[in-house]
Amino acid sequence: MWAAAFGIPVLRRMEATFADHRTVLLEGANHYWQDDAPEAACRAIRDWFADSAGDREPV
Repeated sequence: MWAAAFGIPVLRRMEATFADHRTVLLEGANHYWQDDAPEAACRAIRDWFADSAGDREPV
């Protein structure tokens, strides 16, 4: 979806801007990615948080 809406150059600029990021392709997801792939979206966010937050607890 990202490439279709914004283009690869914007994606690359966003990746360069946010150093602590992780790009995840959510298969079958479109503009409303959190509705189209909720389990995969939650998993990606939780994995990123666990890897980058150390011992912080989610709020």
